[in-house]
Amino acid sequence: MSDQQPIEQLIKALWDENETVRAQAIEALGEIGESAVPALLSALRDDDRNYELQDFENPDLRKAILRVGEPAFQALLAALQPGSDMVRAAAKTLGLFDDPRAVEPLIAAMLNEHVDLNGRCYAIDTLAKLKDPRAIEPLVGALSDDDAYIQSHAARALNALEDQDESWRFLMEDLPRVLDVLRKKSGKTVKTQSRD
Repeated sequence: MSDQQPIEQLIKALWDENETVRAQAIEALGEIGESAVPALLSALRDDDRNYELQDFENPDLRKAILRVGEPAFQALLAALQPGSDMVRAAAKTLGLFDDPRAVEPLIAAMLNEHVDLNGRCYAIDTLAKLKDPRAIEPLVGALSDDDAYIQSHAARALNALEDQDESWRFLMEDLPRVLDVLRKKSGKTVKTQSRD
């Protein structure tokens, strides 16, 4: 089953009412591997929802992407680039891999002003899920971003990173001073409002 038609049929089966059919499709797509990635990412783009509609996303589609493994992981990393219409979907799905190799690309996406706002926010949210101390310093910097949503997501992500290492304790002790310096430097208010 290497041609495009069976791959598309298998992806369609991920929405089947029968759980066994969905499980078989996940398994088959995993066996097909890399050649299934373009169709899986296309389906992911179509299925991607914003925060308030996340519960309507298809978890079996994401299981199939996880089952494909490394080729899908690399494709999702590539989708974090500016100009991609998949940054949000890629960032959200990368969190499911729980792979520390995603941290640096997610930080780059978060910091890149050419990445759309939703993509940057979800990159931050995924960094919070990965709980990697490498994200602490960039997230502190994001507290002074021009956009209040970025500030808010960065603040929540820093809370999620609590107790990951000794640098967190130092940061928390020093955070009021850091925020004051950032406010004075930028002339902006560091907000913690939420977009949801």
